Amino acid sequence: MKIGLFLALFLAGGRVLAQCPGETVEIIDSGYHCAGDTLAIIASGPISQIVWYKDGQIVKTATAATIVSPVAIVAGGNGHGNAANQFDYPFQIGVDGNGYLYVADEGNTRVQRFPPGSTSRTPGTTVGVSPLRNGNTYFGLALDGSGNSYVSDGNLHAVQKFAPGDTVGVTVAGGHGPGWAANQFGVPSRLCMDAAGNLYVNDLNTVGFSGRVQKWAPGATAGVTVAGYSLNQLLEPAGIAADDAGNVYISELWNSRITKWAPGANSGVIVAGGYDSGSAANQLNYPEGLCRGKDGTLYIADSRNHRIQQWAPGASEGVTIAGGNGPGNGFNQLNNPNDVFLDSQGKLYISDAGNLRILKLEQTIYTYIDSLLVPQSGGVYTAVVTIAGSCSMTTDPIVIRPGVDPNLSVSASANPVCAGDTIVVKATVGGTGFDPAFQWQVNGAAVGDSSPVYTEPRPSNGEVIACSVSDAPSCVTPASISVVMTVNPLPAVGSGQIFSVAYGQSITLAPSLTGDIAAYSWSPAAGLSDASIADPVANPGSTTDYTLRITTAEGCKDSGYITVYVFTPLNIPGAFTPNGDGKNDVFYVLGGPAGLVIRELAVFDRWGQRVFQAHDAPAGDRSFGWNGQEGGSPAPAGVYVYIVSVRLPNGLEQQYKGTIMLIR
Repeated sequence: MKIGLFLALFLAGGRVLAQCPGETVEIIDSGYHCAGDTLAIIASGPISQIVWYKDGQIVKTATAATIVSPVAIVAGGNGHGNAANQFDYPFQIGVDGNGYLYVADEGNTRVQRFPPGSTSRTPGTTVGVSPLRNGNTYFGLALDGSGNSYVSDGNLHAVQKFAPGDTVGVTVAGGHGPGWAANQFGVPSRLCMDAAGNLYVNDLNTVGFSGRVQKWAPGATAGVTVAGYSLNQLLEPAGIAADDAGNVYISELWNSRITKWAPGANSGVIVAGGYDSGSAANQLNYPEGLCRGKDGTLYIADSRNHRIQQWAPGASEGVTIAGGNGPGNGFNQLNNPNDVFLDSQGKLYISDAGNLRILKLEQTIYTYIDSLLVPQSGGVYTAVVTIAGSCSMTTDPIVIRPGVDPNLSVSASANPVCAGDTIVVKATVGGTGFDPAFQWQVNGAAVGDSSPVYTEPRPSNGEVIACSVSDAPSCVTPASISVVMTVNPLPAVGSGQIFSVAYGQSITLAPSLTGDIAAYSWSPAAGLSDASIADPVANPGSTTDYTLRITTAEGCKDSGYITVYVFTPLNIPGAFTPNGDGKNDVFYVLGGPAGLVIRELAVFDRWGQRVFQAHDAPAGDRSFGWNGQEGGSPAPAGVYVYIVSVRLPNGLEQQYKGTIMLIR
């Protein structure tokens, strides 16, 4: 809101300060006029002092001081917002050959350009405004030598090119929907442009934390994978740098390392970090943006260590050149830096994302004043601003509303659960008078929509499901709560298990099982000694498929089929002598269980011709056997093939094959 001028004189420090004709002062609120928002003073002239008031009482006084800083603020640093000199999460930066700074302002879905010599008071100019959309998952930026800017668009799954002055982009990579074909992207993220004009795109997997890097030559209709040939090679790649030899350098967030991929290589080589997450000189913690100097030195935005690491070629550890003093907004501090860029003059620029500012690494002497206030309670706030130590202005009042406690709670439909189970996690709020928006996360990655219910189809053991709630227009105090899932393994019944037993006999079943099993249930129970133990004795009257259900102490279950195959032993001779002496003159089925019926007895010669056949004969009746005759004449001695089909007493049928020797 614009500021009215004092109509009276302001007395400060024994001096009478006049009004400030021609000057403007503005308070910008980062949110919705709620407690916890950041209020920032923006003035057209240099500020000497700011006196903040709440309900007419002084709550903070800030006085300008001369600072010798290792860095200079070249953009932002004025709190969270969408004003021309503010950011809502700067993601990637670049500087063109003329010294213009470009900032991909992801939260505001825009690219801001700042002139050479800009400061925190300098407003940026928005470039490339269409068709960039709200809701981009990532928002990368690259520049070429002709002043064109390239922006990754997560909604279009494409990279857009903006010529100088253009407000409508042209798709130069992707744009064919989400996918992993050579002309597609999953989620295009950070970008890099080499000296030859080749565009490198960090392409993240839409599920999980893997990804690949695609190289697009100028005018190409498809990309070439230069790193991450399979989805388990890179664990959430982030920053990219390329050298003149075609080597690609990639920072991996979750592996806390930098890998170098030579042209055509199927795997990378670790050149920085790789010793687990940590803050030692040889370690990195969630490295994001990356750039490379002409001498091969790497500059790394070591985000969660809040520092910039300089890593010489072949070095075993890095050197901190900015930050490294814990998170903060001091000039010797950084807050989650997420990108670095080295300009043509060798000057290093830093995207200090947590502080919503862009820094330039060079010793600077200038006057600094803390222009921010974070109200902790509701009330009417104003500020008296002294310009250049000679005049003062007061702001229009801004009403800050107190925060509302959402009283958030989260519960899972079940926990612990069994592997493969689907769970429903529900968030509830106890506050009233607001319309909460929910944001779900699984292991830190955003999932789901803004509803109070989230369904997780297959949680893993130790998985953290978190929910945060906000409703800025109603000044809900942001809150977050999580549940840690305990997922127990499933037991398993081995597949394809068959046990064989002779008809009328019994067998002890010993199925192949895995897991800490507490309960067993066999069905049907018929033919088993005990249907509730692991190894019952089986004596079924026929071949039976049993279903075995097993349960662990935690209630996890599995089931499978166990087949008990029942066979009927028959007494079938191997030879006979049809010589009329009354001994072994006939080939027939000598025995079998009571009630067995010989459905068919057929005998074939060596050429496959049937020489004998009998039907529906009782077992053990020689009158239904073969007497060695073929067509009324004695069959020649030799080996014959028989087939015996029987019907068991329970009605099932079985077939037996074999050979019989006819001896003369």
